[in-house]
Amino acid sequence: FSFVGLVTLQDGVTVCYSDPVSVDATVREIPFVSISEDVKGSNLQSKTVLACEGETLNLSAVVTGGDGDYTYSWNGAAANADYKPTLSGGGNNGIYTYDLVVRDGGGIGCPVTASVNFKAQPTPVVSISTDKDAVCNESEAVNLKACTNADCTVDEEGKYSYIWLVNNQVHSSGVDVNSMVLRNVNDPTNVSVTVKDIAVGCLSIPATFTIDKLAAPEFTIYDAA
Repeated sequence: FSFVGLVTLQDGVTVCYSDPVSVDATVREIPFVSISEDVKGSNLQSKTVLACEGETLNLSAVVTGGDGDYTYSWNGAAANADYKPTLSGGGNNGIYTYDLVVRDGGGIGCPVTASVNFKAQPTPVVSISTDKDAVCNESEAVNLKACTNADCTVDEEGKYSYIWLVNNQVHSSGVDVNSMVLRNVNDPTNVSVTVKDIAVGCLSIPATFTIDKLAAPEFTIYDAA
């Protein structure tokens, strides 16, 4: 659209007017910007989202409208629409903030901003407690328990799911499956357990344990006569 204006000069009682001057102005459509993440979902801008400490995010800028030919910056650095930060270092009291600035028109358009916060949750820590580390014969049972606290006495029911592997094969899994009984140990057997925080999805580093099969003692009976 156009502006038309007059310049006035007043000296006492005399008022002088200039010829009309017109100026053309173009109104640009401002792009709409949102932020999405592969697992956390879409329209995350202005939100605080739970995530895991050490997790790598797959952030994407989703832009519509404007003149196209968008340019992007994440946290002040020129980048592409996709951004893959890793939550490490503790953030600001566990909060990681990612600021996005988008311009259209090859970078000459008005800046449009969006930001998202991620609140990092600690990664679960698990260890294995067992009543024995070796068996003499395959009929013996070995009782194992996954421990998510220092003394291994508190069962945090409903908080974690577990995956038990025996020699890299799934033995059992599920919510509250924090123990298992192993039988038929014929050779040294490797057991591992991984814990998942159900609320956020954070995975522990697997805890491992090896159960040995002891060789039967050899003996000879002599007739002392």
